[in-house]
Amino acid sequence: MWLANLSISEFSTELSNHLSVLNEGGSIAFGRGENLTSNSLSKSLESLFSIKVPSVSEGPPLTWTSVVLFAGPQFEGPAQLRVGTSSVELSENDLRLLRSGRPWRFLFPWPDKDDCQKELQSNDTVLQELVDARRVISEVLEQISLVEQHLRTHQDLVSQLSGNKDHVNNRGGALPLDGAQYALPNQGAFGLVSSTEQESSGYQDSSSAYTTVQHASNDRSVQTVNEELNDSAPPEVAIARNDLQRAGSCTESDARPEPRLHASDFIQGLSE
Repeated sequence: MWLANLSISEFSTELSNHLSVLNEGGSIAFGRGENLTSNSLSKSLESLFSIKVPSVSEGPPLTWTSVVLFAGPQFEGPAQLRVGTSSVELSENDLRLLRSGRPWRFLFPWPDKDDCQKELQSNDTVLQELVDARRVISEVLEQISLVEQHLRTHQDLVSQLSGNKDHVNNRGGALPLDGAQYALPNQGAFGLVSSTEQESSGYQDSSSAYTTVQHASNDRSVQTVNEELNDSAPPEVAIARNDLQRAGSCTESDARPEPRLHASDFIQGLSE
């Protein structure tokens, strides 16, 4: 799981490094920190020539190992040779050494047999890591699709709520209370009386006007409030209030408005 445990940027960098090593004919095992005999031989080979690295007049730099492997065991070429895309110029002593075949025999067999085994093991390890990384990426892609689907559903819900004509946007507004009715005296802290209700009731006395609020479970509380008000009022006022309450109750029950959009989890979450 070496590759699969990396971040996305690190994982991309490692893939690029592996491709670069493979394209250049390098060693995966060496890049992963393995101690290779071939690497030690290459370092020792440098001491045979007059300079540590070949003199390249054009193209990327080379090692003496790449020059010797290119020349082979019986080199008869000139002092100027082309190795890949690089032009190499050999001194007289280095050319004589290369033609002798000694550098080739020093490296042969190339690469080292143990190094080949390490390279195969490293190759198998990387292949398994790529399989694990592909599995992790597939799981992440599934999670991305799932989150995207839920986000779009959530977006549609919020858009519908925002565009609903009955949705209250002002801070002072409130969602409707679906249910039965409260009868509250329309004074002071109980709220403002509706001018429409005043005109339709035929009463101008604000003490006898009531605001009816729908809510299902408070018939007993309504009765208690009305009884307390009637007990403290003169008989004529109490009779008028009872008649007004019965008339308002019939009117409101016959013209009960349709409930608003069902409160979703989104609204409940905001209320908490």
